[in-house]
Order: sequence, then structure tokens, then C-alpha cells
Amino acid sequence: MSWKFAGIIFKKDYKDSYPDLLKRLEVRYSRSAGGFTFSNAINRENRATALGCVNGSTMLLDHLIPYDCSYELGGPGRLDKILSPFSLQGDIMNYIIDGVSETYCFSLFSKGVRIRRWATETGHVLCNEGKLVNGEEPAVTNNAMDSFPDIFAMSEDEIHLFAIWEAFLGVPFQELVQNDTPLFHVFI
Repeated sequence: MSWKFAGIIFKKDYKDSYPDLLKRLEVRYSRSAGGFTFSNAINRENRATALGCVNGSTMLLDHLIPYDCSYELGGPGRLDKILSPFSLQGDIMNYIIDGVSETYCFSLFSKGVRIRRWATETGHVLCNEGKLVNGEEPAVTNNAMDSFPDIFAMSEDEIHLFAIWEAFLGVPFQELVQNDTPLFHVFI
């Protein structure tokens, strides 16, 4: 099974200031609604930006925004320039999980700078900068596969990214997918 969703995890609770957070990220919207599960928010049909608080962290889910981070050698992208100073308030993970194109990327920001950037496309590593982060070592040594149920047929790159994602958020992906609690608000 391949997954296709992207987002940003902020190690800070912005629940009471979602509109301000979106403004700082340069996201425009005209209306919002609550009552969405994680599965609703990552659904391929969802064209809105979703925000929710999970395990004390704010999750932004959006199919396009995370692509504004740079995953090529060279200068930072538009989103890198926003997230770097934002990370003075708490660590941030930007990620792209695209099983359709086999593109997997993540950037970690902490204390005002990007500390890790990794991207792969169809099994070819495009960039690999910074020291390995929490959850990454088991993925690199292929020990992370044991933590995913057999129903999840995943590539090594998918396993790599999900291991980091779970370690950063502190919640197993499977648990969040199966959770029927309406944790998210969408902004259209």
C-alpha cells in the first residue's frame, strides 16, 4: 500500500492560534470547519489545509505546502526561510510521503536552522544532509520494518520516513489512522 500525504509537525501547541499560524506560513483561506479525523485530513480528495493537535504537537496536513521546502542542493526554498526562524519556538518537521511517485522527503528545523534534510525519489537519494535523527537509525539498518504490520507493504524509503515521522510525533501512524476522534480543522 502506498501513502500520499504531506505536512508539517510543530513541536508546539498552536491550537488557540491556527489563523495566526496560517498567516505566518502565508496560507490564505476563506472559511474553516472542524470535526475531521486524521484519515479525513490525509485523504487524497481533501484539497484543504488541515490543522490539529496530536500528542502536544501541531500537525499541518496539506498536499502542496510542504513542497515549498528545498530538497535539492543549493539555497533554501520559500518554506525553509519561514520554518527556520519559526523553529526557535520548537522543533519542526516538514515531510512529503508520496508513494505514487516514490518521492519521500523530510527536513528538520531546530533552534533557527535546518539540522537535517533527506530526500529520495524512486530509490535514488537526492540529498542527505545533517546527522541522523531520532528514529532514523533503525530505518537505515532495516530494523524498523518489524514495527509495521504486514498489511503495510512499504518500500525501504517509506519505512525510513515513517520511522522518523513516528519518532518525531511520538504516536504510531497506524494508531492515528485508526483513530475516529475529530482532531482536525480544515481551512479552505
